[in-house]
Amino acid sequence: MDGLYTLTFIAFIVYNILSGTLFNKDDQMWYIIYCIGLTLLIGILSAVVYNKRGSYKKLGLFIFFIVAGTFILTWNMVSLQNIKNDDLIENHKIKTNWSTGLFVLAGIIAGTFNNVVSYCDGSGEILCSANNIMLFIIANIAVYHLFNLLKIENTGGFKQEKSSSENIMLHIGILTLWQIYLYFLADGFRDSTMLSSLKEHITRGGSNGQKTMYQFFSFISIFVILAFIVSNEVLIKNCKADKLKGFENTKNSINSITWNMVGTMATTMMIVFILK
Repeated sequence: MDGLYTLTFIAFIVYNILSGTLFNKDDQMWYIIYCIGLTLLIGILSAVVYNKRGSYKKLGLFIFFIVAGTFILTWNMVSLQNIKNDDLIENHKIKTNWSTGLFVLAGIIAGTFNNVVSYCDGSGEILCSANNIMLFIIANIAVYHLFNLLKIENTGGFKQEKSSSENIMLHIGILTLWQIYLYFLADGFRDSTMLSSLKEHITRGGSNGQKTMYQFFSFISIFVILAFIVSNEVLIKNCKADKLKGFENTKNSINSITWNMVGTMATTMMIVFILK
């Protein structure tokens, strides 16, 4: 069963790599074939989990994010083919290649470090499960593609811009460090009595537990992040395009990075909440 999770994860990563290498203005057949193959893999995985009484929650999250990520990435490519802009297609390929590689690397670093400092034999820690790490990676990639789609479609306050490869790598590098940070907060989110209380009230109407410093640290980070978001939004709104036209791309970059951070934090808490 774990092998099927891994195979489906690899298929998703390969699709992203192909999108960053083979994608052009005209060819569509290869990603149609991939979508058919992915559907078959998910069907087999679902059947195996059902027969072996595996975790339906994990399966549901895995399917949701991998289908969402595939759908959004495919939509990105179709939109770019309709626009037929070589510069935007090249930007897409650079973003897809670097985000896929670095987001996978972030998961590997977090999992390896956790195995070094933690005793994972029989442990319930989130990062002790390779399937959980793959789930986080898929969710992070899906969120990144979502905000790229909003920029391509010039909607939701996001605008498409021509960025240099150096700027793209810098932005993805920032998000990669952010994701590593979130990985190490995951168990704090899971074990926190705040999250436990919320789930207990939803499912059974009450809770109890002991607070610890690392649990508190995980949740206090949310307020730090919110303060960062508010300050960025104020900065963006106070920058008038007619006075600072050269700052327009910077505003778009700040907006994109900020909401990518929000999105990955939300999906991390969603995964932790459901798997708890």
